[in-house]
Amino acid sequence: MPASKQEIAHATVSGVAWIYLAFALGKGLVFVSTIILARLLVPADFGLLALGLLAVGILDGLRGLGVGAALIYRKEDPERAASVAFFISLAVGGALTLAVLLGAPLAGSFFQEPRVVPVLRALSVSFLLSALTSVPAALIRKQLAFRRRIVPELGKTAAKGLVSVLLALAGFGVWSLVGGQLAGAAASTLLYWRVCRWRPRLGFDRGIARELLGYGGQIVLIAVLGLVLKNVDYLMIGRRLEASQLGYYTIAFRIPDLFIVSLCAIVSQALFPAFAKLRDDVAALRRGFLAAERYTALITLPVGLGTAIVAPYFVEVFYTIRWAPAIPVMQSLAIYSLLQSLSYNAGDVYKAIGRPGFLNYFGSIRLAVTLPVLWIAAGEGIHWVALGQVAIALAFSAAQLVMVCRLLGVRAAALLNSLRPAAVAAAVMAAATLGLDRVLTLGPAPRLAAISLAGALVYVLTLQLTHPEAIADAVALLRRRKERREDDLEKDLAPDEDSYH
Repeated sequence: MPASKQEIAHATVSGVAWIYLAFALGKGLVFVSTIILARLLVPADFGLLALGLLAVGILDGLRGLGVGAALIYRKEDPERAASVAFFISLAVGGALTLAVLLGAPLAGSFFQEPRVVPVLRALSVSFLLSALTSVPAALIRKQLAFRRRIVPELGKTAAKGLVSVLLALAGFGVWSLVGGQLAGAAASTLLYWRVCRWRPRLGFDRGIARELLGYGGQIVLIAVLGLVLKNVDYLMIGRRLEASQLGYYTIAFRIPDLFIVSLCAIVSQALFPAFAKLRDDVAALRRGFLAAERYTALITLPVGLGTAIVAPYFVEVFYTIRWAPAIPVMQSLAIYSLLQSLSYNAGDVYKAIGRPGFLNYFGSIRLAVTLPVLWIAAGEGIHWVALGQVAIALAFSAAQLVMVCRLLGVRAAALLNSLRPAAVAAAVMAAATLGLDRVLTLGPAPRLAAISLAGALVYVLTLQLTHPEAIADAVALLRRRKERREDDLEKDLAPDEDSYH
């Protein structure tokens, strides 16, 4: 029986909350492990891992040929389609592993860094592990059963951080980071199979395969373009500068990625399957998109501006002063991530209405602009690369928002109203914290604490004074979710008629 719009909305809000719980716990572990590793390892170690992950990451867009997303989109014969998707993913994962094993020397030549070759070959195993994980993870998302993802995601983060730190303490250098990556992927695979009730069946349906690959083909192009765009700054720095410079850039991006980019990805994981269920109701999609913009901005705007303001003290306190070259880069990348967050949800709308080609259109144009801009910027240094990213994000985020508003019939005034509460409160917060920073005479650690606390208080108070309905709406959503928690628990314990056995 199809779910009602109210049930879908509740499942989406609940899903975001559960995913964010896993995110908060997991990223707390990442934050702690990053601080420890930054003190144990040198910038070149992080740079070498970044080069290896860069080569592997771009190919990762081919993972499963997009059949995981196609499985979420497809409504008919889910059991048989899941088995077909699993065997496609497994075949592609094996092929990619072999391709990296054989092609690693080419990457070493391109980056003029022979030390990356064995790193790449070790990381190639991750393709097989992710192939085993893709379908169970997609089925959990399709059911909007986000609570089940907590254990696999936390297990992945914990294994990655623990193994990396232990190996770093033992003096393994860059191999501590490589070992952590593989340990996290292995833990995630085992735990997803533990929490997912579905198991593949032998057999292969060519008709279903064609349907999955037909939709997935567009998703693959989106993924590859997205990964290239996401990593093009690393690519240019890795090609034109030393590994240590890439290490500084990698560390600088950790905090914006942790608290802004990851949040957008979390919201997207819940929005795409929810939007897909509502794709025949444009009015519902319109309301959902505006709500997503509103609540995403309420978090990403203050976090982005706040990160840019406290970056000098944060780096000195947590990473030590030897990472000082990362400070201006972190400030610029915080603004870049903030701008990206404002249009991040547009992609979920395109995919949900069956028009993922729009993402490819924007991605292709953006890549054509980004490559020459960042190539020139990399010749000047890592801070110029970050500034180039800011300029590009400003232009293309605006274009994305214009396009999705036209598709859904959203007026510009409605979009601005959704963003206004966060924008006003964040602007007041930024002014207050910058003023406080000028008058404080404290050391780095107490100054970081004072500015952070003051900024949070000013933001919340301004939001309450200027747009109290924003806080009231958020509290109401959380209260409704709390009232439904016991019912959800009973449903989880009862037999699941829609699960895949």
